[in-house]
Amino acid sequence: MNYLVENKAAGLGFVGAPFTLVSYVVEGASYVKRLAFSQPKIPHELLQTSMAKYIQYQADSGAQTVQIFASWPTELSPVVFEEFSLPYLKQIVDTVNQSHPNLPLILHAR
Repeated sequence: MNYLVENKAAGLGFVGAPFTLVSYVVEGASYVKRLAFSQPKIPHELLQTSMAKYIQYQADSGAQTVQIFASWPTELSPVVFEEFSLPYLKQIVDTVNQSHPNLPLILHAR
């Protein structure tokens, strides 16, 4: 990636946060929230797919920092966020930090 910008700009990688991706895969955040209360096993199984490998791939390809974009956290109560979003974000950060300890990660939550 760096060769494309000749080191004149930073290479920024990008991934969606797990809850954001699951929300787009199914019928939106409100449906995932309903599942969280009625059938919590389903969203947990969907959220297990970590974006860490994709972040690692981007870093290996020259990304100098990676942004994790979360588009639904403001729609979640603290309790739902702590169970269905935060653990999976932490899992990504922990996994990436093991292989790329100096890679800055940005969480953009809107």
